Amino acid sequence: MEKKELSKEDKDKIVNLRKKFAEINRQIGDIELAKINLKKRKEFFVDEYLKGQKEEMDLSEHLKKTYGEGTINLDTDEFIPKEK
Repeated sequence: MEKKELSKEDKDKIVNLRKKFAEINRQIGDIELAKINLKKRKEFFVDEYLKGQKEEMDLSEHLKKTYGEGTINLDTDEFIPKEK
């Protein structure tokens, strides 16, 4: 079979299509990396949230032992005991 020369138009279409796929693949890679980074950030903040919850529970127990049952008004720095 005899070789045929590719037209410039067809060659340009092939080259442009390859460039398009290369860019799409790069974008997909960027998205996947972003997903990995978001997952790590989410894990960090979930861990921080859980630590904060434990800190809150510990503080609540400390306040109950120190002041008893009641509420605290942070605007006036007062503890208001719960009525029995």
